[in-house]
Amino acid sequence: MTATTSLLGCAASRLGGERVRVTTLVPPGACPGHFDMKPSEARSVEECDLLLRHGFESFLPRSLPRSVRTLAVRPSENEMTPPGQAEAARSIAAAFAGMRPAWGAFFRARLDAYLAELDAAGRVIARDAEALGVRGVPVAVSVRLEPFFRWMGFREIFAFGIPEDLTPREMARHVERARRMGVALVADNAQSGADTGLPIARGAGAGHVALSFFPERGGYVETLRRNAGLVIEGVKAWEAKRSQRSGR
Repeated sequence: MTATTSLLGCAASRLGGERVRVTTLVPPGACPGHFDMKPSEARSVEECDLLLRHGFESFLPRSLPRSVRTLAVRPSENEMTPPGQAEAARSIAAAFAGMRPAWGAFFRARLDAYLAELDAAGRVIARDAEALGVRGVPVAVSVRLEPFFRWMGFREIFAFGIPEDLTPREMARHVERARRMGVALVADNAQSGADTGLPIARGAGAGHVALSFFPERGGYVETLRRNAGLVIEGVKAWEAKRSQRSGR
């Protein structure tokens, strides 16, 4: 079985366990938009029995052998949030069970365990974010990270575009808007430009973090915790700085 990205590969590996050999094309944490397949990787696509894809992968062949079954995983929620990953996992588990009915109970048990892990991790993050009062904390984030921040509970969000869409004039407007909002944190999507929002952060006197939209080595849950941890620590640093200023 072949998955195009680590978002799909992580779920497939957890669900398949030792019974499904998963090949992930795009390396963990890398950007699919800048990925080019090697001949060996193209063969893994053409020879697999199931191809998991999102639908945006321009590097995939336009046509595939009839023997290759494809599953377009397009959950209604953003896949880097626990609800989105859970929805993707359910689709993948159903595909596995459909191809290997005799292993249906095995896949269901693996799915239940993975969903429980996602739920537990999400609850801890949501609890910590709520305790910090993120609902009232203004942030500026890469447009691709906006669903993740909304899932964490942020409500005062200013989303900016990807690097190739930002002109110097537009960046200047973003800096001014972030300054007016008094943003606490600027978050970049590491895959589209880890330093894109730095001018905004510097101009607004805010903190800066780069989050990974795609799971890195260690898996989805570890990357989720790392992303959320960077955000929470960034907000705490802003709160501490604000307290120091008000105490002078």
